[in-house]
Amino acid sequence: MALQRLADLSAGKTYTRSDVLRKYFGELQTGISYSKQSKDRVAVISNFKQDKSRGYFYGIADDIFLFCGQGQEGDQVMAGANEVLTKAQYVFLFEAIGANQIRFLGRATYRDHFVVVNKDKNGKERKAIVHRLLPSNQSEVLDVPKVDPVKCNSIKSYVEEVERVEEIAIQKLRQNTTRIHKSNHTSTTIEQREAQLEDEFCKFLKKNGHKVMRLKITPKGCAAPIYSDLATTMFLGEAKGDTSRESIRMAIGQLADYGRFDPNKPKRHRLILLPEEPSRDLTDLLHQQDISLVFRTKSGKFTKSAGSNARNKLW
Repeated sequence: MALQRLADLSAGKTYTRSDVLRKYFGELQTGISYSKQSKDRVAVISNFKQDKSRGYFYGIADDIFLFCGQGQEGDQVMAGANEVLTKAQYVFLFEAIGANQIRFLGRATYRDHFVVVNKDKNGKERKAIVHRLLPSNQSEVLDVPKVDPVKCNSIKSYVEEVERVEEIAIQKLRQNTTRIHKSNHTSTTIEQREAQLEDEFCKFLKKNGHKVMRLKITPKGCAAPIYSDLATTMFLGEAKGDTSRESIRMAIGQLADYGRFDPNKPKRHRLILLPEEPSRDLTDLLHQQDISLVFRTKSGKFTKSAGSNARNKLW
């Protein structure tokens, strides 16, 4: 039975190209299909089995769907279908199954893109655009091939480009959770404690008149961005759900990584947020690294460690 409404698309179900693409989008045989009358919705069609030979590159990396831009020969350019995709409000992911069948993988939103050097269908080196799409429901695309752009044989190198740093709003869903290698139960408990601590500290800062955000950093040549936990005009912060040496050393490294890209580094000092006061040795370690320490007291108040740099005003 033909698809009656676009909203009736079901992830994992197979449809004929004409039922979906001609009726709701546009071109039947292109990788990026859209209607000239409704450019706000775009269908992207991947062929995981055949498209490598044509210079294309698809798959999931760090929960991001990577989709090679349109153009089989020569350098790909940010125009036509590639440009339309960057402005689309609704993105629909499909996999090509045979000549006239497509499988719906799910919906996604456009994030950004990066550029690589690979070979086109004639075997000549060219610059190719790789679009990054965020699936609306990760469970819908679990069977999509996992890829590592850094190790992919079809990609010779990344094109040098300036890293991007954006200030974005704090989101309820924490996007940069890093698991510490402990038991699953312990790890989950620490993550929950960390998320709650971060949320309460954000509320505390907002009550004191601060705008709280986080940094979204896309390093040069990387397929996925990294996110700081916290940022204000005064500090760049990382929260941890426990006071173990392993967690604090990880936080120091994360702050060092984020700080390399921070455009306001001279004005914004580093801060680590903990659920309680750590040992004296670890407190000294943070002070030696010129990192401010904030922890929650037994009464539930947030306090700055006495040894933290006095010039680093927090609130």
